[in-house]
Amino acid sequence: MKHLHYDDLDIVGFGGLRENILVMDSRVFGHRRSDDAWQGRGPLTYLAHAFFRPGGSTGRHSHSDVTIVSVITRGRIRHEGDAGWEGDLHAGQVMIQRSGSRGFSHNEINPDPEAAGMVQLWCLPDQYLISHDQADRKATTTVVDVQPGNNPLLQQDGYQLSIDVLAPFSTLSLAPGSLAYIYEGALWSDALGKLSRGSLIDVDHTGTANNTDATLTSREEIVRVIILQPCANSSDLSV
Repeated sequence: MKHLHYDDLDIVGFGGLRENILVMDSRVFGHRRSDDAWQGRGPLTYLAHAFFRPGGSTGRHSHSDVTIVSVITRGRIRHEGDAGWEGDLHAGQVMIQRSGSRGFSHNEINPDPEAAGMVQLWCLPDQYLISHDQADRKATTTVVDVQPGNNPLLQQDGYQLSIDVLAPFSTLSLAPGSLAYIYEGALWSDALGKLSRGSLIDVDHTGTANNTDATLTSREEIVRVIILQPCANSSDLSV
């Protein structure tokens, strides 16, 4: 098991957005990927922890051949776009935008005088939908309210992406091949010690004894973790 922390990375960005990029996959970014970021896994090709300056925005821009998952971690973000939904997102909500075959354009805005934050993940298009001729469709947007416990977001191509909200003094088991990103609170590991907010954890297949699950524990605070883990059923079960 190994980990990467956002404080070890340069802050980059554009417009009113600044971010630490922890995952940047060569399948999408080619020679433009940062050597400091990790490669993706399964459908995941990008993971960044970002903040918006007060009144800042990304500016209108376009995407294609991607599913974008935006986890709002702080404040409020106003979403404008042509993928079927527009409105304000608040801390504790997740927006999932699927490009379909037609792509979409959007702008994310912080309308407030305080900073706002989010974690954004990019996933490749679902190969199940492509192979079953269902990819020729309009872009869509779904908004999810994160609840205590496990919150599945999407399941495709042999992996499930979810958010776990852990109560104090809870245990989290991660299967070999999993990635986990802590965006609130901290977890403890026998192998790595304290893993604070901003930690990306890789439970590789060779890093656990007898290829068993890795165990992490919370202490006095609630912890929120984004998890990508292998699963048996690869069909699309996104919310």
